[in-house]
Amino acid sequence: MSNTCKICRKPELFDKGEHSRGICNKCYKENKGTDLLLKSCSIEAEQAVLGGIILAGCLSYAKALKPADFYVTKHRVIFEAMLGLEADGEPIDIITLSNALKNKGKLEDAEGVSYLSALPNQAVSPALLPAHMKIVKEEALKRLILEKGYKTADAIENADLTALLGELRGFYSELALSPVLDKPAVPLGTYLREKHERDNDRDPNKPLGLCLKKFYTLERNIDGIQTGFYIVGADTNTGKTAFLTNLFLDILDANPKAKGIYFSLDDNKDVIINRFIAIKTGLNLNAIQKRQNADNITAITNAYSDLFNLFEEGRLDIKDISEVNHINILEREIKKRADANLFVFIDGLYNLDIGGKFSGLREENIDRANKAKALSDTYKIPIITTGELRKKQKGEGKNSTPDVSDLMETGKFAYNANLVLLLYPQDIEKFKQDDEPILVMDYAKNKLSHYKGYQELIFTRAKGIISEKEKTGFQR
Repeated sequence: MSNTCKICRKPELFDKGEHSRGICNKCYKENKGTDLLLKSCSIEAEQAVLGGIILAGCLSYAKALKPADFYVTKHRVIFEAMLGLEADGEPIDIITLSNALKNKGKLEDAEGVSYLSALPNQAVSPALLPAHMKIVKEEALKRLILEKGYKTADAIENADLTALLGELRGFYSELALSPVLDKPAVPLGTYLREKHERDNDRDPNKPLGLCLKKFYTLERNIDGIQTGFYIVGADTNTGKTAFLTNLFLDILDANPKAKGIYFSLDDNKDVIINRFIAIKTGLNLNAIQKRQNADNITAITNAYSDLFNLFEEGRLDIKDISEVNHINILEREIKKRADANLFVFIDGLYNLDIGGKFSGLREENIDRANKAKALSDTYKIPIITTGELRKKQKGEGKNSTPDVSDLMETGKFAYNANLVLLLYPQDIEKFKQDDEPILVMDYAKNKLSHYKGYQELIFTRAKGIISEKEKTGFQR
C-alpha cells in the first residue's frame, strides 16, 4: 500500500497502524514518538522563512538558523543550499538556488523547481520574518527536548544515575541558552532615534553609569559604573573580595532601581553574607557569628532584614560555586534578570568552567575573558570580576608595582576589558602589621573615561571595609 507521507512528502510504504496518521514506515522509524514530534513543527513557518529569504535575496535575519532547525527534509536541503550560496557571496533566488541544488544532485530532494517557485508565495514581509524564524527555532528546541526524553527513557533502566543527571544538567543548561531571538535585530534608524532620546534625557549633573556614594572618586574617574567588562586584579589576601563586596553594596545603596547578582566562585555564600553584614554593621567579621550583646544583636538583625528586603524586591541575589560552576549556568542566571538595571559581580572568574579543550592556562584564560566580555556586550550590563596576579619572581622587589601583564600570566586576559583596576599595598610591611593599611588602586586600563592614574584606599581589615582616603565626585 502506498500514499504520500506527511513528513517526507514522498510516496512510501505504510503499516496499517501508521497509515491513519499519514506517516510512512521510514519516517516513523527515524522519529520515535512521531505523534508528538509532528506537533512540534510548523511547516507554514518554515515555508514563510524560506520564501522570505528568496524574496530578500540573502539570509538576513535567518543567519541564526541551522539546517537541523527545519523539520521537513526538503526544507533542510533547501536551507543548506542557501547557506552555500551565501558563503560563496552569491545572491539567493530561484535560478541560483535550483542550479546549486542541481549541481549537488539534490534538486529532486527539494521537490524540484516547481516547489522552489512556490515558496515566495508563502513568504511574509521582512518585518514579520524574525517572528516566523522564532517559531521555527522554538519548534526545533521542542523536538530536541522530546528526542532527549525518548533517549533518556530508553537508557534509564541500566543507567548510572549520577552520570545521567550530569548529562541531563549539561544538556538542558546548554539548551536554555539557544538563540530563540527574544529580541529581533533593531534597524539602525530605530536604534539611532532611541539612542538620541536616551542621551537627551540624561542629567548633566550625574554620571553616565550607576552612581556611587561611598566611592565618589571612583565614580568621577570612570563616569559611573557603565556597561562593560571590569577586572579587579590583586594578590591573594590583598583585599579584592573586600573591595568587591563594598562596591556591590554601594551600588545598591546609591541606585534604588539597581539589581545585582553576586557570583562568589572563591568563597561560599555564607562568607559573602558575613562580609555584607560586617560592612553594614561595622562589626568585626570574626565576631558577627558569635553570641552578641543586645546592641550588636539589633544591628545584625537589621542588617539581615535589609538584605532580605533587597532579595524580596528582586534587587539582590548571591550564588556560589555549588550553584553556578559553568559559563552556561551563569549566563542562564543573567538572562533571567537582564535589563537596564542589572549589574553582575563575579568573584573568582578563573574558577568558572567554560568547557572546551585548551593547550594551556593562557589560552583558556583568553577564552574565559572573551566569554565574560561577550556576556556584557550581549546583555548590555556591567560585569565586574576579580583576577589573581602572578607570583613575584626572584629578583623582584617586595614593593614592586604590578601591571596588566601580571594578570594570571597573560596580559591578553585584560585585552577585552573596559576597565582594569590593580590593587596592591602601598607598603608591604605596613600592610602586614597595620590594622588599617593603605591600598593603592591603579587604573591600569580605562576605556570608560579619559582618567589615568592612581587613588588610595583605606582597608579596615578586621571588618572587611574599604573606603576612599579622599572623596570627591559629582555634585548631587
